[in-house]
Amino acid sequence: MAWGQSITALVVADRELGWQILALNTEKAHKLKERSLEVSRIYRGLVDEGASRPESQFAFYLDEPALVTLGVRYEKIPRFSGGVYHPILRRLETSSDEPLRTAIRDHEKRAAKVTLRRKWRPR
Repeated sequence: MAWGQSITALVVADRELGWQILALNTEKAHKLKERSLEVSRIYRGLVDEGASRPESQFAFYLDEPALVTLGVRYEKIPRFSGGVYHPILRRLETSSDEPLRTAIRDHEKRAAKVTLRRKWRPR
C-alpha cells in the first residue's frame, strides 16, 4: 500500500447484524459466480455457527436457495457455466425447514447432479 492510502473497516460485535451486512453486500455482486460463491460462504458460516437451525430462518441472508447450489458447484468447478442452470434451479429450489446441516447436503447432491458429464460424439 502506498503512502496516503487507507483501508476502511467495519467492526461489528453483533453477529446477526454482521450477516445482514454481508447479505446486503452479496446483492451488489453483479456476476452470478461471485454472488453464488458469496452466498455459499455465508451458508457455510451459518452451518458452523448453528447447524441445527432451519434453513428457512436464513432466507433473507441467502437471497435465493439456488445460489447456494450454484456456489457449491463453483467451489468444485471454477469454470462452471452456472448461468445455464440458474433459471431452472431458481424455479425448483425453495428454502427448506430442514436444519442447515441437512440442507447443505441436499444442495451438494443437487450441485453434483447439475453437471453430469456427457461425452460429445460427432455424428
